[in-house]
Amino acid sequence: MLTLPNKGENVHATLVHLLQSPYLDNPAEYGDQKYVFFDFLAGHYKAAVSSYVIVFAAMTAVTLTVTQMTLAICGAMPWYTVHGIAVLIYGLPSAWTGISTMAFLAAKFDPPKREDHGKAVENVHRAMVAVNLAFLTFKGVASGFLFAFMLLPILKDILPFKNEWVVVSSHLLLHTPSYAMSMYLSSMFLSTFIPIMGRTGSNPELVIAVLVNFAVFSIVLSLICTFKQYKENMFRTAALVSSNDDFESLQGRWHLV
Repeated sequence: MLTLPNKGENVHATLVHLLQSPYLDNPAEYGDQKYVFFDFLAGHYKAAVSSYVIVFAAMTAVTLTVTQMTLAICGAMPWYTVHGIAVLIYGLPSAWTGISTMAFLAAKFDPPKREDHGKAVENVHRAMVAVNLAFLTFKGVASGFLFAFMLLPILKDILPFKNEWVVVSSHLLLHTPSYAMSMYLSSMFLSTFIPIMGRTGSNPELVIAVLVNFAVFSIVLSLICTFKQYKENMFRTAALVSSNDDFESLQGRWHLV
């Protein structure tokens, strides 16, 4: 399989080779060899990067909106005495938004293309995690090992699993250490910073929202690929996490098969 490098250094030689290929003279004889070249990185991953950015932006927008709504409705620091309220106020809306947005975007792809797109989205997520890991390692931040845990699911790529339930289960299992560590860090940050929030300024809502949503973003963004790669039963399972009624109407609208 031929490849056109992203920078196009040998495009001329590749095109000449293609023009001289016997596939063009007698395409029927090579009907099973449909792929000529690939790997335009920017083009191939454009949709994957867009999906990732859209989910991230939607969750961020909801977080900012909820912080302002909390100030307007409940006033500052309603979570001061009961820390778990911060999770209900900031964590659940962000998680629901991320899951619903992922389901909506995945439904727009035809089933034959959904799996490839899901793999591309997963690679985008891994690239982002790897960049964070490299930066924190370079800066000597000890807690950067959390991002190393997030890369453990790479191991499933070498396993010969084909059944979608097995693949998703292995994905979740390999992500379990990172999920546990992210929730532990968020809990630790909340326990440390909430008691002193009243001394830091008049509006600590955004700080608390960021601390809560560190775990939420880590978990939800790692699940994007499962929405893209797998079929209707996976969509229905994910719908139970967000809103079953809304998801069924979405499924009917986009004709998932």
